[in-house]
Order: sequence, then structure tokens, then C-alpha cells
Amino acid sequence: MTASSGEDPAREKRVVRAFCARRVDGLIIVPAAHSHHYLLPDIKAGVAAVFVDRPAEGIDADTILVDNVEGAREGVAHLLRAGHRSVGFIADTPLIFTAAERLRGYREALAKGSLPFNPDLVHMELPTEEGVAGAIDRMLKHSPPATAFFTGNSRITIMFLRAIRNRRDRPALVAFDDFELADMLRPGITVVAQDADSMGRVAAELLFRRLDGDAGPTQRIYLRTSLITRGSGETPP
Repeated sequence: MTASSGEDPAREKRVVRAFCARRVDGLIIVPAAHSHHYLLPDIKAGVAAVFVDRPAEGIDADTILVDNVEGAREGVAHLLRAGHRSVGFIADTPLIFTAAERLRGYREALAKGSLPFNPDLVHMELPTEEGVAGAIDRMLKHSPPATAFFTGNSRITIMFLRAIRNRRDRPALVAFDDFELADMLRPGITVVAQDADSMGRVAAELLFRRLDGDAGPTQRIYLRTSLITRGSGETPP
């Protein structure tokens, strides 16, 4: 059985409780809720749970994560190697675990490149077309202006591309998350890709081990990302 929370914490709880009412043996959850104490009675009753993409909040549980920090650090470092010294970062709200981790990777890449962190070059909020376009315009007018951008997920990247489509001089871009047709654009979009298939497979394998009786300590498994160069991130300033 599958269902979507739609990033709604209340819906996540309703869906999980509906599954548990149907006496499922195990759950794989991409969490939206800010607390998962509501799951404790079901876990104590024997339901196995594995969290994917983000950790559970408030409980100790098996978790499969992408190494968001390393992926963001590699993506920003790639822009720095191309000669950029003013890199804008546009991402989701820092209340989201993955966005906060990617901000951390961005900051670590700047520090390793001996560049100061400038909050004026960071925009983190629930993404809208207007918000992303406004952030780009503000950073391009900053002194010194941003010459490159790192976007925090594929949805934001698409908003970014719409916002700059009529600009003659496009800034360099590296995006976290690959997306359909990214390789068909001109230039192609350089991305930090995560393997969703592997995340699902590893989560299922761990869940099945728990169902087979593995009572060992909870695990937090990190999967590596990969940098795919296509042109947009190799443009010099």
C-alpha cells in the first residue's frame, strides 16, 4: 500500500494510522511531521519502520539518507573551481532537514575556498515563482553581484530557469537533484544527482531484515551523490 503525505504533517499521521489499522508489518516513511512520538505505540507493538530522505523527529529509528552536506559541498566547490567567487544559494525553508543540510554544505565549500559567508546571497523559504525571481534579481544586483547559483532542489531549479530565460548573460548554475530534460537544455544543467532507486532499495532491504528478526541497533545509512557536468556549471564568471 502506498500514499502521499503531500508534505502535510497531519496527513502523514492519518495515513500512517490508517496503515497501522490495517495491521501492516512495516512502514517506509518519507517524513513530513515535526514529531514522530505518535508512532511509538505501533513500534512497541511490533511494526517495523524505516525513514527515508529525512530522519524521524523525536524517536530513534532506522534512516536512509542522501549525504546532502557532501553533495552540496561538491556542487558549490565545482563552481568555485570554475572561478566564481560570489555564489548565490536558493533553497527551501531551513526548517526542512534536507535544505538545512545543503546550506551547511554550501557554507563548508565557501570556507574551504577561503570565502566569507554572505547572508545576502542566501534565499531560503517555501519556493514560489515570485520569490525565486526576486531573489535572483536581488543577488545579481548585489555588490559584488552573484555570478553563479546553487539551487537546492529540482522544483526550485525549474523556477530559476523560468526566471532567467530571457536574460542575455545567464549566470552559472549547479542544481541539487537531477530532473527530466536537464540534459536537453542548452547548456545542459549540471546537477548533484541522488539515486532515488537506491534509497528505496536499501530502505526495503533494511525493513525486510527487521521483519526477519534483526533486532540490532538502529542504523543511519548515508548514500553518496554524484556530480553530473553538462555545461551550466562550467561557465566562467
